Amino acid sequence: MSESCDEYCTIHEKTLRKARKEHDCCACGRVIRPGQRYANVFTVYDGNAETFKRCGACEATWVHLLSLCERLNRETCDNLYPREDLGCGLQYQGEWGELPDEIARLAFMTDDEASALLEKSP
Repeated sequence: MSESCDEYCTIHEKTLRKARKEHDCCACGRVIRPGQRYANVFTVYDGNAETFKRCGACEATWVHLLSLCERLNRETCDNLYPREDLGCGLQYQGEWGELPDEIARLAFMTDDEASALLEKSP
């Protein structure tokens, strides 16, 4: 879910969008249907450009992991950062401990509920 990074992205741009066509969430594989909101992340790291699209539930999970990484980084001076696709093979509990209920519930949201999460974001 997170990884140690020695360097930062040259470019890291995240925008919240409303889908005009179908996309696949890079984290869970859920189809993001036209009209649903999603996070679009464009990165350039070590000269390689990538685009990641996350559904509302996966974006909420990513934001949660970012807050955990930032808190730990302040305490330990580590450079942890959540993977954009949320995939590194680690289980949440093995890395962070007990899974909060509000994060666990994200896995059971409908597509429309996941999309609505991003309508509340700034």
